[in-house]
Amino acid sequence: MSNILSSEFDEVVIRLTPTPLNIIAESQAKRVSGQEYEQTHSYDVLVYTNVTDIVSLLSESLVTNQIEGVGTTVEVGNAQAYRHAQSLAGLPLAGVERVVVRWSGYQEYLSLFRRGTKDPNRFSDRMFETLSRGLVGLFSPRPKAERPLRIWWSSQTPELDDLPWELVAHANEQSYVAPPNSRVFFVRGLPPNVIAPILPVEEVLRLAVIGDQSGLPSGLMAALHNLPSGIEVTMIGTTDTSLRQALQQTASEGYELAHVVTTGSVSLSYEGFLKDSHSGGSLKQPALGAREISSILLGSRVQVLSLSPSEEVSRPVKPNKGSFSPPSTYRAFAYLAGSTAHLPSVVACLGPMDPRQTRGFWKGFYKSLAESLAIDEAIAGGLRATPGILEPVALFLRHTHSTLFRRRPQERGFEEGALPTLASGAGASDPALINAQLQVSRDTIANITLLRNQYSTLHPSMEEYLKQEQARHSELEAELSPWTSLEEGEPR
Repeated sequence: MSNILSSEFDEVVIRLTPTPLNIIAESQAKRVSGQEYEQTHSYDVLVYTNVTDIVSLLSESLVTNQIEGVGTTVEVGNAQAYRHAQSLAGLPLAGVERVVVRWSGYQEYLSLFRRGTKDPNRFSDRMFETLSRGLVGLFSPRPKAERPLRIWWSSQTPELDDLPWELVAHANEQSYVAPPNSRVFFVRGLPPNVIAPILPVEEVLRLAVIGDQSGLPSGLMAALHNLPSGIEVTMIGTTDTSLRQALQQTASEGYELAHVVTTGSVSLSYEGFLKDSHSGGSLKQPALGAREISSILLGSRVQVLSLSPSEEVSRPVKPNKGSFSPPSTYRAFAYLAGSTAHLPSVVACLGPMDPRQTRGFWKGFYKSLAESLAIDEAIAGGLRATPGILEPVALFLRHTHSTLFRRRPQERGFEEGALPTLASGAGASDPALINAQLQVSRDTIANITLLRNQYSTLHPSMEEYLKQEQARHSELEAELSPWTSLEEGEPR
């Protein structure tokens, strides 16, 4: 993976990976309260960065981590570096930290958090218990920094994906209320392989809110009321149409933002699926997975897909005694949003929010996005709108630049009223369509190259086709290039 990280941020890439069995002496840790045994799991946390103060912080945390209830110690830090890749996304491995999760206790608490108590601040305290010292220090603001810190967080093990790590990352409100250069921008996923274009827009962003109108959360409805003039909201109900058709309409009509209110489920292979929130015929429709959503949105102008549960999911429900399975909707959002399929950036609820939280976050999010056109400012705006309350909302980022949109520049050839959409049949020079063509071209070249590597040679006609596709790929890259770099005056 080449280094295409943005110059706007000091970058840290974090990758969680299972600790090898030969050093998991703590896998059966005694409970402090008695002689019962509780299953625990340790995970190595690989930290890749070249930021000087972060490297220094990690070097200071090279200490022995005592695992509670076990008479052995596990080293945390560079002592384990030899077992891991030495670079990722063009950044060097700076240290190895540790996360230790006692799954029986966390499943119980996660269920209570999502179904009963709904206390994000208390759950944040529990999650801090899993982190080694160096990781805790990463989430602290850096008052003397020249640029904000962006932390990319991903896991090789799916059981960690649906935990709301944002409750840890945003526990210190200075991470999003401090001056921009001191902030910490926490996102899910790995840095993208290619730079997504900055999309030209009309004077307003267009937001499609998709879902059964009777199941839309009251807090979300309040948030969408009286948004600033920079954003236009359209309701696309799923009472008489399927969620699939509603997404197709959103793509074909050129919306830049889509907010889906629905429920979800998780397959045995940890794939997340969306289904209609209302009762009735649409429930008989096949659930939507990440790859189908990707195919629907391919070439569309949708840059941000937001996911919220329907009203019924957030209602308090007391779990049955001895049954601590959390509702599947939040897990479905996490697994779908984290898919390797080509999706826009996804903002997903990973835990319950009361109406006041819902109203505050989404109103702040969309208001800030309309004003700044930048995803980091939008997230910070949502968090600032509910001071003192942690929000279990995750951003699965697929953009390199924080700036997602550019007010339509006349010199780029877009005449008044002529901004292309898929529905118009125009738009040969629309960067969203160019990017989709480039994506298909890139996949085609990769597949043919794989065949050539496997069989040593290709038929001459295939070799000729590969050359033509490589030439077309270069032309598309050149055509898209003006839209993949920031211009003077845009946030950096």
